[in-house]
Amino acid sequence: MTIDLYELLDVPRTASFATIKAAFRAKAKTSHPDVGGDPEIFHMLRLAHDVLTDEEARRHYDATGETPADRAISAAEEARFRQLVGDLMMTMIAQGSSPTFTNVLDEMNDALALQIRGADHQLIALSELSTRLEEVLARLHAREEGEDFLLTLLQERYDEMANKMKVTRDMRTRLIRLQQRLTRYSYDVQVESIA
Repeated sequence: MTIDLYELLDVPRTASFATIKAAFRAKAKTSHPDVGGDPEIFHMLRLAHDVLTDEEARRHYDATGETPADRAISAAEEARFRQLVGDLMMTMIAQGSSPTFTNVLDEMNDALALQIRGADHQLIALSELSTRLEEVLARLHAREEGEDFLLTLLQERYDEMANKMKVTRDMRTRLIRLQQRLTRYSYDVQVESIA
């Protein structure tokens, strides 16, 4: 969450529930879509109201800066990451050499390094394409008033790309952290003897 919910409602962090409700009502009068307000702004105001007037949600937000929606997204991402790591480990175990003679941690580290390099290449390609798309968006203009089909379409693609870059950066960070966590483990490998 990049917007501070207290600042959004223009109330201090110590504001009472009544003060928060009053601030929301005052801002809703001018920001509600039914009176010509921006739906996104009204949505954010509603979120601020809902979080800051719920004792548990407010306590969590004050401690972490996360709203319940942020927490749900984080939990879903963590679950997907755990699934990915579990799948990777099971694949390594199933397809690898004998666990007696092969260091599974080394194989896992090699697989993670490969995925990190893949994420790096993807980020470079997305960044280059993003820069080109920015230039196109800056140069493309509609000849008729109200004609914005191509601009809207390209802006949507640009936003999708920005989101994909964020997801890829986050995954890369998680893979690096996992690689660092592997150093906390050791693996006993039986040395083959030639007899």
